[in-house]
Amino acid sequence: MAKHTILTKRIKRPHAYENLISSLDTESDLNDLTLENLTSLEFDQSIEEDQQINKSVARSYSNLIYESLSYDIRRQSQVSSISGQLRNLRRKFSDRTDAIKEIIHQPPDYEDNATTASVIVREEKQQQQFPARSIFASDSESHASTTSLAIEGNGIKQRLQRILFRCIRKSGFRKPVDTDSNAHLIWLTLVAMAYLYNFISIPLRIAFPIWKNGERNIWLWMLIDYLCDVLYLIDIFFVQTRIKYLENGLWTTAFRLTAMKYFHSLRFVFDCLSLLPLDVLYFLFGFHAIFRLTRLLKIRSLTDFFRSCDRWVQSFFASVRLVRILALLLYVILSVHVYACIYFLFSNYERRNGVDNGWVYKIENQPRMSAYSYSFYYCFKIASTIGNIPSPETGPEYVFVITGYLLALFIFALLIGQIRDVFQSMNQRRSEYQNKVEQVMQYLTKFGIPKTVQDRVRNWFQYNWEDRNTLVEDDDTTLSFLPTTLQTELAISIHYDTLSKVQLFQDCERSFLHSLVLKLKPALFLPGDYICKKGEIGREMYIVNHGILDVFIDDKRIAGLEDGAVFGEISLLEVAGGNRRTADVISRGFSTLFTLH
Repeated sequence: MAKHTILTKRIKRPHAYENLISSLDTESDLNDLTLENLTSLEFDQSIEEDQQINKSVARSYSNLIYESLSYDIRRQSQVSSISGQLRNLRRKFSDRTDAIKEIIHQPPDYEDNATTASVIVREEKQQQQFPARSIFASDSESHASTTSLAIEGNGIKQRLQRILFRCIRKSGFRKPVDTDSNAHLIWLTLVAMAYLYNFISIPLRIAFPIWKNGERNIWLWMLIDYLCDVLYLIDIFFVQTRIKYLENGLWTTAFRLTAMKYFHSLRFVFDCLSLLPLDVLYFLFGFHAIFRLTRLLKIRSLTDFFRSCDRWVQSFFASVRLVRILALLLYVILSVHVYACIYFLFSNYERRNGVDNGWVYKIENQPRMSAYSYSFYYCFKIASTIGNIPSPETGPEYVFVITGYLLALFIFALLIGQIRDVFQSMNQRRSEYQNKVEQVMQYLTKFGIPKTVQDRVRNWFQYNWEDRNTLVEDDDTTLSFLPTTLQTELAISIHYDTLSKVQLFQDCERSFLHSLVLKLKPALFLPGDYICKKGEIGREMYIVNHGILDVFIDDKRIAGLEDGAVFGEISLLEVAGGNRRTADVISRGFSTLFTLH
């Protein structure tokens, strides 16, 4: 280190080293640099400490300078390469930010939002698989990814989906559909009625010649048929494509995403098959209802209707078993209806082949509705396994009857099971109540409790059952499995009327009421019960929810408390000597109070 310092001081031209470094811009210049160029620097020989400089020392110093310059230039080359990549990355982020700003400043559009979301998800997946490629991709690749459609491919299904996208986008009906709304229930009712019409009329017209009453009758059927087809089309284009759904805990409402979910489902396939335009075959084969059999594939509309009815009824009543029984009865009737139409077709087939026995229906001189009524009655007897039907004689007749019996066993097993569940759920609580009363009364009798106390216990059971239809006094036991936020909302909804009557809480903030309502505990008092006695230590405050209370001081009634009254609040303040009760409070009848500890 000392040698280097001496040599630095002996340089005749101090700026020669700096000029030499500044002249070397590239690594090629460094290769041309030799040790002779470095040793050619003129040194001053007049320094008094050392008149002669050893050439070996000069060469070692030159080697140090050479290595330093080589390292600096290589490092500068690496830094320039990295800085170029960083500038490219910065430019790409700036372009992406500008594109997102343009989308934000534009009017809201469901399609644009969905496209942006799909592009971002696709880019994130590419970045996870190929990080370097996603960062240093070219601008042309980025532009192509943002402008590509979510529907890829040139197949028939993809083309149909793109056509549907364009039609729905131009229509303007892109508002999300909430399946829990009343409007959606009304729409499901209309579609279910259209499906029931097709399910009843199509087999009926195939089996029974009810349309041969003139041309007017034909046009009437066609008018109703195509009205139902219009409802089917509206349901496919403007309802099913807009039903929102949950994904990753969030409601997805973007039009493109909801439509894509529907288009990739099996339901979309059945809905499209249900609207196959086989009606054009009327021009070749005449008006035959068999060409409309595909309309029966839209059975999901009927199941969705009953599911929505379940939710609607459950919001008003505790049990939905009755709705399910009605739905099952409807399925039974529809099954017997189709079975009756098949029986009539099969009976006509055997009659044309010369079979004449008691099993074949005699259609001569019989009105058409009479033929349907007989067929329905006959098939219902088969389905109910009542018996007393004409015995089958031919092989096909035996197959038909055995098939009916098998279907009957399956359908009526479901029906009986549903009815059993309804009656069991209706009597379950009452049975639990009666068993509990019997256990308690047996316990009191075993230990010789006085009859007056037994009567009070029995009255408590009876009032609690008739008033609340349950033996659970604390609502926390029933709602303990719910999260705290939902418990607070339910408690506010139930007890808000009571709290609004309390003058003490009328000026309180809503956040305080939310915290308070979860700490209120209900308590039931019988006639003559002491809520509190004079002189005892109080540890809770009372709010009268329902009933009338009498206040006594020294056996003298001084006041009455009704709904919304508050007493005992001084006990919560823990004032010295102030937590003693100053009066007796007695329940005049059955009273329900809230306690706050």
